[in-house]
Amino acid sequence: MIEFYEVGGTVKDRKLVLTRRERWNLNRALTQFKDGPVTLRIEIEQRKRSHAQNRFWHGIVIPLFAEHCGNSLAEMKDALSLELIPRTVHALDGTEKTIPGHTSSLSVEQFNDLIARAQQLGAEMGIYIPDPNEVAA
Repeated sequence: MIEFYEVGGTVKDRKLVLTRRERWNLNRALTQFKDGPVTLRIEIEQRKRSHAQNRFWHGIVIPLFAEHCGNSLAEMKDALSLELIPRTVHALDGTEKTIPGHTSSLSVEQFNDLIARAQQLGAEMGIYIPDPNEVAA
């Protein structure tokens, strides 16, 4: 038995359209579910960050900040994520805590904004962060 299945599709004229292959895969997956209630979630697909953006972030941005601040790469990644993409979570004691966000959930556009904000922060700290097209990340 499985507990989760995801299939791509398209909304056209306010109807869900699945290719023959998508429908076949969905029907096959449904045979693996036990009988009972399920949740159907439909969301707009966003292009996730690109591999080039991720390489630039980890290979250029984080190292430049880490060198300037004297932090390890892991520490700097957390510090930048906490500063630029914070997330609020509910702690076990019921309070809200702010933790570093993750770049893996960002769209291409959101990641471009993240890089621009990192460049601005770097400029304020005296760190030059080049544009992605200036370097081969």
